Amino acid sequence: MSSAAKKKTFSSEVEMEEQPDLILIRLPKEISKEFHLSLESNFKTWVELSKKLYVIDFNFNYDVSRNVLSALSRLIKELSSKDKKVASINVTTELERYLKEIALISSFFPVKDLNIARKAAGLSLVKPKSRVDAEFLKPFIEATQNTLETQVGVKLQAGKPFAKGKGEKLNIDIAGVVNLSCPEFKGAIALCFASATFLNIYEKMVGEKHTSITEEVKDAAGEILNIIFGQAKTTLKNKGYGLSSVIPTVLTGSKLNVGFRTSSSAIILPFKTDLGEFHIEIAVDLD
Repeated sequence: MSSAAKKKTFSSEVEMEEQPDLILIRLPKEISKEFHLSLESNFKTWVELSKKLYVIDFNFNYDVSRNVLSALSRLIKELSSKDKKVASINVTTELERYLKEIALISSFFPVKDLNIARKAAGLSLVKPKSRVDAEFLKPFIEATQNTLETQVGVKLQAGKPFAKGKGEKLNIDIAGVVNLSCPEFKGAIALCFASATFLNIYEKMVGEKHTSITEEVKDAAGEILNIIFGQAKTTLKNKGYGLSSVIPTVLTGSKLNVGFRTSSSAIILPFKTDLGEFHIEIAVDLD
């Protein structure tokens, strides 16, 4: 998060982030039965903030009760009465369909990312920074830790990111690669393992022991990268990056060298686990 953004948790469930040009209200992943009361208790504070645009982040929740939608509708009505604009992001297809059925789709105004909301509100678009920095790398680190801990039950220790040296070869036998493309940049990301490390992870994940990389093992590498990329993409979209969904390509071979066709050096995000070490490589050409 940039130094200009301020994040506050108004209750155990409601998070509000004050960015330079908008207010972002983020719903939790799990919504309790009393969540609408938490929302309503914060309305006065939110409405009095001096921003033109308010964005509700539904956080891809599949179960949003009528009480919550009614509370948010009241908030939107109050904001509109004060000439403030409202949009919603990370709305599931099912919820969007339901909002159409109850004639609230125009009030909630679902959009794909914050820059679309900014444009609709007449605000300037925010371009990503001109280099790969901590703000860009952090979502990938957090998504990797969350995915491996949740899907595999492995605790990770993230090391310090570093630039890959020219011609430097790392210990890679299997890698899942995703090409990155959006209006702001192009590049690629690779999740890289030595065979011993990934076979240990695979055994921990599915309970099957393998001594070599099989098609099933390759599929698991692609699945893990897909989950990591999906989580990181959601965070980066909220920061204004227009990343699209992609399908990972899995490469295998003894002592692979993952090379990217970009003008920048790859950034290495190293990780340590009890099952072995691995890393993520990211290379991006930013405009």
